[in-house]
Amino acid sequence: MKIIIAIVLAFCIGQAAAQDCRTAFGGVYTFAHTGIKPNGTYFSALAKFTFQQDGTFAVNAVINGRGAAPYSLNITSDWWWSDACAINVDRPGFIGLVSDDGRFISLATFDDEQMAGVAIRDTP
Repeated sequence: MKIIIAIVLAFCIGQAAAQDCRTAFGGVYTFAHTGIKPNGTYFSALAKFTFQQDGTFAVNAVINGRGAAPYSLNITSDWWWSDACAINVDRPGFIGLVSDDGRFISLATFDDEQMAGVAIRDTP
């Protein structure tokens, strides 16, 4: 019986922690990442994402592609919750897993563009 109670408590605590990510998420995050563009070109980038609680974001990035001059990208779009602590950024194939305290986002794309990296919130 004690094991069942421990399992139920652990599950409840885990669910509560997952909800903390939703209230703690947001602000300005620095996102260093690398990947492969749809045309096969490797790239690395440094981006500043500003995530708003209303489901919008802005990003300012400098992208350095192999054999090409660096260029800047500035866009605004939408993000949404897709699971307890998972978000989609701009499109279904761009997924982020938010840490319980909202300080980190592991971001990756699973579509024509392949990239991955970790975003760290600039302010606590």
